[in-house]
Amino acid sequence: MLKERGRWDYGDDNNYVRLTFGFFDGVGFELGKRVGGAFESLRTHPALSGDVVYVKLTKVGQDYVGWWSEDDTNWTEVGAYDAVGISVNNVGLTAFNIEAVPEIDADFRLFQTLPYAADPAAGESDVDDALASILTAIEGYGSRGVRPLAVLGGGILSIEGAFAPNFGDGSSYIDAFAARAGLIAGKLAARGVTDFEIWNEPNNKGSGDNPEYMVAENFARLVAAASSAITIALTGRAPTIVTGGIFFTEANEASAHEYCIAAMSALPAGAWNQIGVHAYWEVLDNAGPALDQLHDDLGSARVDPRTFWITEFGSSRACENQACTDPNSGGPQAQLLNDWNDVMQPRLVSHGAPDACIGAAFWFCHEREFRSPGSPPLIVENDWGLTDWDRATGDINAQLNHWPSWDQLRAIARIAQAS
Repeated sequence: MLKERGRWDYGDDNNYVRLTFGFFDGVGFELGKRVGGAFESLRTHPALSGDVVYVKLTKVGQDYVGWWSEDDTNWTEVGAYDAVGISVNNVGLTAFNIEAVPEIDADFRLFQTLPYAADPAAGESDVDDALASILTAIEGYGSRGVRPLAVLGGGILSIEGAFAPNFGDGSSYIDAFAARAGLIAGKLAARGVTDFEIWNEPNNKGSGDNPEYMVAENFARLVAAASSAITIALTGRAPTIVTGGIFFTEANEASAHEYCIAAMSALPAGAWNQIGVHAYWEVLDNAGPALDQLHDDLGSARVDPRTFWITEFGSSRACENQACTDPNSGGPQAQLLNDWNDVMQPRLVSHGAPDACIGAAFWFCHEREFRSPGSPPLIVENDWGLTDWDRATGDINAQLNHWPSWDQLRAIARIAQAS
């Protein structure tokens, strides 16, 4: 006879997250966390119709959500904790009775650990709901002749932090990712999207003895599996597969260089079309030579194709005017974009230079000034300022305002098209 039983992510006795079913001033569910010895919890007391209940604890990064269900299909949230900040050493079951309260018969019939991409709670209807605003943005892009690149990593795939991709041989994670990527790609392709970047910064976000978030060989396996699923989903069309942007800056340039060569050398032929790079060199004079050297060394390793899509480059500078009232607050971003143009233009394949290594480049701006007013945010937030809009109302037909960095982007596009 037990007071509580459930699911537990355990660091040590003073640091854990648990989700339990038991008696808490009545039968119910409790999501509890103890961090540095301090305990707090969230509880719910639903009316239950049967004797069997399921509990599920989902984790993305350091964010936890607790769920309960009576049929293992329809799930209800118990509560959520963000940025918990514990290191998990063990995952398992818990059962205990430490108080003089009514006891509950209990047995455990099923215990599973799953990547969230394969979780029953994230079914096709959840994907459709999550894609709704994205599809609206895609329609806006298409109406202005913009060709979108879909980045399949995180978000509705809930990939980053959701499951250790280097655990064991990573097969369950890779299979789940590929299936979800194929499902999403098929839905986006129905709106004209055929360019897909697989995963995001696989060599970033590690710590301690594992500085790489996904080892290069596992990343290659994941790209190959997802590429196959996307190709099947787009039967009759030719998708462009871009390997998830490998993160480069001065601090990691040597290791990122080695990672890229190892991952691309492990990929089977035909699994990709472009090599994704996230270019965040602080000194732009370093960026061009580093890209040239990487292109040459990929050639020496017989990697083909070896052109880059710079799927992120830009700045993490905060904007000066977050209220979106100053049309000049994006000026420094515009200058940085202009400086990057000097790196990109001579290396564009479209210019026909024999040693060209860049097929396309995507400006990535972290500035919050591109967010539209309103709650929830209006459509403009989803097209990152590419359209002109009235920043007071969010009306995209007003043709009143746009930002300096997008003026610069338009100017650079005109230069590229003219040449």
